[in-house]
Amino acid sequence: MGSKCECNPGLVSENAPDITLAGGHVPGSNVRIGDATTVTADIGYFVTPNIAGNLFLGVPPTAQIDGAGSLEPLGTVAKVNYGPIILSAQYHFNNLGKVHPYLGVGVGRIIFLNARDRALANFSIDDSWALRLRWVFGMSLAQNGC
Repeated sequence: MGSKCECNPGLVSENAPDITLAGGHVPGSNVRIGDATTVTADIGYFVTPNIAGNLFLGVPPTAQIDGAGSLEPLGTVAKVNYGPIILSAQYHFNNLGKVHPYLGVGVGRIIFLNARDRALANFSIDDSWALRLRWVFGMSLAQNGC
């Protein structure tokens, strides 16, 4: 097995349209979520030479959630640990030499753990589901194309 270089473009939304206080919507409210780095595992299994299943897991990092819009004066409203889990199917385009592109589609779940209040009391955040679309262009770095 040779070394590979991959490009994994993706989109992430940080909009929080359902911010409520005492049961009512907070006008103009939003949040900013700081960058977080973690260790991940990407486990795949080929069922045919072109089709694979994939499970992606991550060690839960800590995210800082800052107020934005009308909540900006509050600063950091909460800190939370979260764990991503993504299950997907992939189609690999084979026989292209050193280039190994594939497309993937799946579902992801973000599980929030250990939410901690900061500027807000009784802060809570709900787990969420998301559609995962992935397009990867891998390139073999080894001479034999593996």
